[in-house]
This record gives sequence, structure tokens and C-alpha cells, in this order.
Amino acid sequence: MRLIQLIQNILKEQSDRFHKMAVDIKIINGNILLRAFRIYDVDWKTGILKGLTFQEEYAYARENRDPVYCILKLDEIKELSAPELGLEYSVDGKMANA
Repeated sequence: MRLIQLIQNILKEQSDRFHKMAVDIKIINGNILLRAFRIYDVDWKTGILKGLTFQEEYAYARENRDPVYCILKLDEIKELSAPELGLEYSVDGKMANA
């Protein structure tokens, strides 16, 4: 499954739920893994994804401050997994689609 289709599926499912779904994202540069990442917005024209990790959602509310959003370009995403939906994406195609 293509990354754009996967993200669109996630956003569609989120619109039918009370809470944002958690996804795991691995970044190409540095192999950084973002666990329990919540997608808040995607700008399809610029290819920019905006969201928060579960830890940041919890921390900013507890610390009474503005959230620090993570902003990623879609081409920076190496792997994306949505366990609740059984969907996976990988640039090199090594992850299996469930």
C-alpha cells in the first residue's frame, strides 16, 4: 500500500472515532522511531504531516503549556505502521501489508 493511501485510510478511520489512532513512524534520516504518534493534519500540496506523540500529548497538558508539534515531510518517512488497522508501509517494501 502506498504511503498516501495509508495515511488517508488512517485519517478516515480517525474521523469515525473519538480519539486519534496511534501509529509508529520510522524516519529515513537517522532511523528515528516515533512510537504512539498521532496524526493531526496533512497538507497534501506540500507533503507535510503534523502530529504529536502520545508522550507530548500527555506532557503539554500536565505542564500547562502549548504543544510542540512534530512536522515531517512525507518523503522523510521510511516506515509507517498502524497496528489498530493492521496496515504497514515501508519504502523498501520489506514490511508486509496485513
